[in-house]
Amino acid sequence: MRSALMAALLLSAVLSASAALSLTMEQAVTLGLENNMELKAKQAELGKAEAEVIGAAEIPNPSFQYGYESLKNREYEIDRSETFTVSQSIDFLWKRGKRVEAAEKSREARDLLLRHETSGVAVQIRQTYGKVLLLEENSRQLSELAASFSEVVRIVQARVAEGDAAEGELLKLGVERGKLQRTVAAAKAEALSERRKLGLLIVRDINEVVLTDSLTFTPLRADARQLLEQSWEHRSDIVGQLRLTEAAAAAVSAAKRDGLPAIAVEAGYKRQSGGFSGMIFGVSVPLPFWNQNRSAIAKAEAGREQQHHAAQLARKTAQIEVLTQFDKAAGLSERVGEMLRQLESAQTVSQTVSRGARLAYEEGASTLIELLDAVRFEKDLVMEYNSSLHEYRSTVFDLERTAGSVLTVREENRQ
Repeated sequence: MRSALMAALLLSAVLSASAALSLTMEQAVTLGLENNMELKAKQAELGKAEAEVIGAAEIPNPSFQYGYESLKNREYEIDRSETFTVSQSIDFLWKRGKRVEAAEKSREARDLLLRHETSGVAVQIRQTYGKVLLLEENSRQLSELAASFSEVVRIVQARVAEGDAAEGELLKLGVERGKLQRTVAAAKAEALSERRKLGLLIVRDINEVVLTDSLTFTPLRADARQLLEQSWEHRSDIVGQLRLTEAAAAAVSAAKRDGLPAIAVEAGYKRQSGGFSGMIFGVSVPLPFWNQNRSAIAKAEAGREQQHHAAQLARKTAQIEVLTQFDKAAGLSERVGEMLRQLESAQTVSQTVSRGARLAYEEGASTLIELLDAVRFEKDLVMEYNSSLHEYRSTVFDLERTAGSVLTVREENRQ
């Protein structure tokens, strides 16, 4: 019976492990973008832009007219006639082409602007994924620090028993231990909250997800001027704004052509009393005396001016964003690199420092505060490094979107 129970528990653990979804950061981004309902709705809305292109390309339907006349004179002679005609407006001025051009540019602009919005969601997922890694790693470091307090308690109790330390030191230690336990609990709660936020972004039960990436440091190797030029050429919202400017210019041209007469050609057959019959042909040309489409032209020109200024503003905004974020990322890259070197050095001496502090405290050569500082030494440095690394990575993710280029090495591309 006991063997069967153990086998069932083991099988349950194996099934639970296999049911968990292992996700790298980029896999989480892909999953989040695929399941984002707001982006799906906006993607579907692009169908309206496609419909506008189709509508702009449509040719007006021809018209069929039938006429019958029956005329009498004073002698009651009857003159009857029938006409069958088909008329079609002819786009001699290529108005339809300009309308199609404006609609296509507008559709392309909407697609580019949606891409930029999508990249913003991707950055949010990456930053949230990284923050979960940060909080869980800091929670682990704090838990290890809390576990190391048992050794400190043993040392203090031994000194108190020997009369070399006062009971007050145990009270101080209890206060410090309580603070640390509350910090550990808060760190775990914050990590869980951020995990739930990530679950909402990727539309997954966060309990079924295992994050496989780690906090890694890749120094920033980029040139600010080059990034700025790339943002002007490749950043989707800037290119999209340029397309809107081009669409507005095409709309002005289309409005001006719409103000010119639209020629309609008519052809048909006429049959008349007395055996007269034959083909008929006509041309209809509206006279542009009163309506020259001036209102639509003025509106289109105002729209073109607006889009032109918006494009200039987008370039200036990109310049400020790229240079600001680059300076921040460069400073953080240097700081994190220096902290990493300090951490590597600290890890080699931390055990020696901690052991020396314990011996010094046992011999009465140092205080309890100095012992606790020695115990916390490496953990504090690790957590400070992790926090700075997360801030650096988050800034780089923002800079990537701002510059329209990839600057980091993705986890799955590492050798």
